[in-house]
Amino acid sequence: MILKALDVITICVPPALPAALTVAVVYSQSRLKHLRIFCMRPSIINVAGRVNLVCYDKTGTITEDGMDVYGVIPSVNGQFVTSSSSSEQIPASHELHPVTSVLDVISLDGSGNLLIGLGVCHALSEDKASEKKRKPDSETNLVDTLRGDPLDVKMFEFTGWGIEDKEMGLFLYPPKDQQSVTKADSIAQVKLYPFSSEMQRMSIIAQLSKFNSESQLRLFSKGSPEVIASLCLHQTIPSDLEMVVQKLGSQGYRVIALACKNLSSECDYHLLSRTSVESDLEFLGLIVMENRVKPDSSRVVKNLHGVNIRQVMITGDNLNTAVSVARQCKLIPASDKVVKVYLDKSQTQRSKVSAIGFKTLQFEDQEEQNSSGSSSLLSKEKTKQKSSGYHFVLDGKTYYALDFHYPDLLSQILLKATVFARMKPKQKSSLVQLFSRLGYTTCMCGDGSNDCGALRNADVGISLSEAEASIAAPFTSNWPSLTCVPAVIKEGRCALATSFSLVKFMVLYSMIQFISVIILYSINSNLSDLQFLYIDLVVITSLALVMSRTGPSDLLAVKRPRQSLINIPNITSVLMHIILAVSSQLFAFVFVRNFNWYQRMSGKDEFSAETFENSAVFAVSIFQYVFVAVTLSKGAPHRARVISNALFVFTVMTLSVINILILFQWPDFWTRVFELQVLNTEFKLSMTAMLCLLLILTLLTEFVCERESWLCSSREEEEQCVQLRDLYSTLTAYQYWPPEGESISRDLRGNLTRHALDD
Repeated sequence: MILKALDVITICVPPALPAALTVAVVYSQSRLKHLRIFCMRPSIINVAGRVNLVCYDKTGTITEDGMDVYGVIPSVNGQFVTSSSSSEQIPASHELHPVTSVLDVISLDGSGNLLIGLGVCHALSEDKASEKKRKPDSETNLVDTLRGDPLDVKMFEFTGWGIEDKEMGLFLYPPKDQQSVTKADSIAQVKLYPFSSEMQRMSIIAQLSKFNSESQLRLFSKGSPEVIASLCLHQTIPSDLEMVVQKLGSQGYRVIALACKNLSSECDYHLLSRTSVESDLEFLGLIVMENRVKPDSSRVVKNLHGVNIRQVMITGDNLNTAVSVARQCKLIPASDKVVKVYLDKSQTQRSKVSAIGFKTLQFEDQEEQNSSGSSSLLSKEKTKQKSSGYHFVLDGKTYYALDFHYPDLLSQILLKATVFARMKPKQKSSLVQLFSRLGYTTCMCGDGSNDCGALRNADVGISLSEAEASIAAPFTSNWPSLTCVPAVIKEGRCALATSFSLVKFMVLYSMIQFISVIILYSINSNLSDLQFLYIDLVVITSLALVMSRTGPSDLLAVKRPRQSLINIPNITSVLMHIILAVSSQLFAFVFVRNFNWYQRMSGKDEFSAETFENSAVFAVSIFQYVFVAVTLSKGAPHRARVISNALFVFTVMTLSVINILILFQWPDFWTRVFELQVLNTEFKLSMTAMLCLLLILTLLTEFVCERESWLCSSREEEEQCVQLRDLYSTLTAYQYWPPEGESISRDLRGNLTRHALDD
């Protein structure tokens, strides 16, 4: 008796559950591979089904990887100049400065250093494997001969220069029509200070030579305009530099500044430190890069917005450029307000602690709407109060100040922040972690080495590059498009829903078999060995293997799948199915005894399977497994329709036919194999009617349990994001939020104070 009791305990534990879940993940991984998305950590697939926040890098992710050089804006003697006259200063107005082509630069006086900087300030090298030497005026495709950053390749290609990698180093050759301007026929790179995401710049020391005359050493630096300007002599910086950069950025252009410095030919440049050499530079001008938004980006952003998945941009680029791209790809709808969060220097001087200012940015399309009519003071107050159509944008310096001095305020800002610009790699990583601590399930999509930390720390990381980023990210897409993001989320939701269905199926399988054994134990009977083998090996194994082959739905649903297996709908569903299993098996157990031909089996060995009760209970239970599998394999909203899984449909039909043959005992082979007693036709037809009713009740039970309105399962979402809910409640309670036209600082006592911004 003790051994039989132990057998019952083992029946309650489904041993095939881990294998079934593993098979489900393998199917998901295989489907992603067909989409050219490779998964290095399959366990993350289920996590992707819970994503409610997607973070994007900008360049190469939302926008095209390769940029086109739109032109340059030269600076001579601290003034931006046009191509028409070297002495004509461009007026400091709100109009965009004329952008000069590289050919027009040749006609400008004093523009030689700008041309040299364009041609020499890079970290390119010649691809020796191609065995192609590019000379000036050569028709050889430059892209095929150079290795390095695509941005550097585009800039170098823009100059039309030649390049040759010799044993002595890399030599660069200006075309003949530019040698009179550059005053050099060959230039050698002698020392490279590589680009650093932390420093936001790179530098090169070049040696210029002119027809075997005395050579000159010159340093060239390029990087973000604000960083390069901080390294230049004040008198060489145009007074309207900030306005020009902001205007170009607001139109979606990427702006890179270029500067230079003459070095003594007698100095030992090998011993020069980077800090000492990158100082007192001469500002040469701006390089304007055109970075187009990928065709799929706007569509993906719109689709994810439609299913309530929040999306933000985290980039190292200029804030104005990032905001412009965000508006182009609809990360920020055109009708929504954009509130810039920045360091207010005036209030910082008063409080001796970094003050945070809030300023609403104006755009041309919004200015046209505002100019159509003037709003009253009351309408302005209503717009200001509890506004939901606004987005915070900030840069890395502001983020650092908020994180250090105003952690509580930062949490509130993050709820509505959409663009983070000039973010360093460590800041990207910490921001992703902070989103996770707030209660978001984050997905990071990037393509560069500066995204590695964020890709590693995100709950789900998707790399669009096969370089360094692919090592840090669990997902790597060979197709550099944002379409991989909804594909991973759809597959994650499908895998999550499939995993929960498999767990419920395996639990119900154990409970149905447990009920059969307990009922038969009451009359000293049990299932035969072949009956156990048929149920475990044929029915359960085949169903568990093919259930998980159903693919994801074509469309993302607004509501995410349940995040936890232990919730009211799932528990209610399992309990209701158990009640149906007990009721149907007890009905068969009792019903078979009401016929005249029924005989109580006596004189048999203890726990014999050759009883009428065994035959009735076994015939009903094998249908219950199939009914439960069909019920739990429903497609919508996260999986495709059941009929799309042809192998599952075939398996169900095959098992149904076999079960019908067993029930009606056609032929007698089934009676001998499974040690069944012969049942008459009336009982078989009655069981058929009861099984049809059982199928309807099983489907209806699952349908009712999926109706979440009366089961209050929406509480699950709230419980998982308690901190998010509290933060949103706090913001809703504020009378005026966001604090437009104000700044927030911390006084000497640590209290937050609010001030009106200085005009």
